[in-house]
Amino acid sequence: MRLKLTLLLGAVVLLATIAAGCGGSSEKSAGPKSSGCSTGQLNLVHDGQLTIGTDNPAFPPWFGGTPPKGSMWKVSDPTSGQGFESAVAYAVAKKLGFKKGDVRWVVVPFEQSFKPGSKNFDFDVNQISFTPARAKSVDFSNSYYDVNQALVGLKGKPISSAKSSADVKKYKLGVQTGRRATPT
Repeated sequence: MRLKLTLLLGAVVLLATIAAGCGGSSEKSAGPKSSGCSTGQLNLVHDGQLTIGTDNPAFPPWFGGTPPKGSMWKVSDPTSGQGFESAVAYAVAKKLGFKKGDVRWVVVPFEQSFKPGSKNFDFDVNQISFTPARAKSVDFSNSYYDVNQALVGLKGKPISSAKSSADVKKYKLGVQTGRRATPT
């Protein structure tokens, strides 16, 4: 239950953060269907199009759907709208006034998503944990899941008792594709 509430809260915060880029409205309505601004008021990479970045492969449960033959996407297809992050991205797009056909997905390798400099996306949907160094280059929404990093080793092996970064420096570490092992 706590995870569902955290995920829902994170999605709402993400939407509010994106919508904050638009000016307010003095009109009141019983139930707004959009963010209160037009897509023309947004500072987009491409006018009239919401460009969303994510890593490739895009893994379930964050993304779903089988990529069509010839697709650039591996494992899952962000354009399907299936999976948590894809569904949230399309919900944000809808609230901002975009139709599904106005959304374009681009491959953004993990390390490029927070690298300083210009970006080829309007926002990135990825499992990127906040660090002060990364926050110097990009803005983060509030997290929609708790980041718990762990070291996993075979029981009884010396690495299993590591307590610091220095304790693991002599070992080879395996990490998710495109991620660096950077113990803190």
